[in-house]
Amino acid sequence: MRDIADLVVIVWASLFGVSWLWRVTDPDPTRGRVRLSQAEISASQEREPWARAQLAQLATAAGLRSVPSFGVANAGTYYIPLRHRIQVSRAYLARLSDAELRLILAHEVGHATRRWKAFARRSPDEEVAADRVALRITGSTPDQWRYAVESTGRAEPGQIVGEDVVHRASALGLQGESCRSSVPK
Repeated sequence: MRDIADLVVIVWASLFGVSWLWRVTDPDPTRGRVRLSQAEISASQEREPWARAQLAQLATAAGLRSVPSFGVANAGTYYIPLRHRIQVSRAYLARLSDAELRLILAHEVGHATRRWKAFARRSPDEEVAADRVALRITGSTPDQWRYAVESTGRAEPGQIVGEDVVHRASALGLQGESCRSSVPK
């Protein structure tokens, strides 16, 4: 019986790993959670150099010894500790303002400052630690953070996890209900 349980775990982990890897590395900009117009795809491609430059500035401000590499994901934003890489979706590149995208990039840089802790444990507390780094290196306020999070929900519906956002908002001193309007039901 133990062998069957081990086999189920191995198969599940393999399938999850392959699907996650495909999701964050698939080069097709039209595939993903949201449909982008050709104009949005072009706008996101034109904005990549700006995002790379912001990433370098934010990494320096955070005191990182090396700048994480930059990549384009199909959905959301991710920090990949093993590759020291930050991936950002085309939807975010095309639809977020400069200030919003800078804060989202800073959050991912926050994970990079805690590289191995981020690798070992994904938890609401790790997200709050990354949020605090983002606020510090951008000079943003918790209200600006809230607006950026709400904007990501509009740019790419389905990326925000409700209770996680409420916990993070509360930890940053915002009312717990302040981010519920952006959380999909």
